[in-house]
Amino acid sequence: TLVLAQLHLGINADQSLEDQALLTDGLHLATAHPVNDGLSSLLIQSVQVDKRQTVWVGSYGGGVQYFDGTRFVTHPDCSPLRSALVMALAYDKDRDRLYIGGNGSGVFFFDIQTGRLNHPSFSSNVNPWITALHVGKDGKLFIGTSNGLWCYDPVTRKDSEIKCGGLRPRVVSCIVTDENKLLFGTSEGLGIYDIKTGDCTKLIDNER
Repeated sequence: TLVLAQLHLGINADQSLEDQALLTDGLHLATAHPVNDGLSSLLIQSVQVDKRQTVWVGSYGGGVQYFDGTRFVTHPDCSPLRSALVMALAYDKDRDRLYIGGNGSGVFFFDIQTGRLNHPSFSSNVNPWITALHVGKDGKLFIGTSNGLWCYDPVTRKDSEIKCGGLRPRVVSCIVTDENKLLFGTSEGLGIYDIKTGDCTKLIDNER
């Protein structure tokens, strides 16, 4: 992962570090060192920046780490996730909370200020195979999984499943919000969820 002039770049772990120097827009992005120093895994799945401008990375097999200005290190309170298969991160600025999604391990909450790591249990049996996380403008956490989409409200601490036409969206790979709409990419196309009304539509051409 590279941090240069506010650029955060994921790299291919199949390449050697020597081969990962990139030439982009006239900038020589040297990833061999020292940027990657300390990374537990080069399979970077997600990058987030907190309100202190600290860069956090989640990696497959390397857990969660942050850049301390010199190298990547594992926060002592995140040591239980040191070798976790992290697939997604999301940051809630208002709560100063990092959400961590694992491959088969579910969702973890890490409160950066207090250093508290929490692994909550959800009432609606959220699929633990996390593929995407997103914090909406109202602070609600949207959780995409290999089979299904959920919403968690940190105020009420309640969670609910989002279905489209009574069916679970499959392999939710990305989530964004646009005003009162939640857009999510799946293995079956693009889905749109109306946050206010609760209506959900998958934009799929069934004839193809």
